[in-house]
Amino acid sequence: MDRPIPAEIVACVQELASALGAWCEQGRDRPLEEHEDAVLERVRAVLPRLLGGVVRAATSGLDPRLARARAACPTCGRKVAPWERARARTVDTRCGTVALAVS
Repeated sequence: MDRPIPAEIVACVQELASALGAWCEQGRDRPLEEHEDAVLERVRAVLPRLLGGVVRAATSGLDPRLARARAACPTCGRKVAPWERARARTVDTRCGTVALAVS
């Protein structure tokens, strides 16, 4: 892989791996259905934060370093400074509720 993986994504994946590793010890010799339930529960627990990390890493407008960057007005195309500060927003997604700082 040529690019570094964003730290927020790495942290979520490490948390998931740790939780799955703990289940491997707790759930030894359990039926397949219990393993399936345990994996789904642990994946769903980190899914909203994982999606948030992906969205923040993949959306230029959410990069804190670019928060004060001038952007083109959608009407006239002229480059203008942001007119307000970023606000905390929550978005309900199929992966769960994701918290974002949106301007």
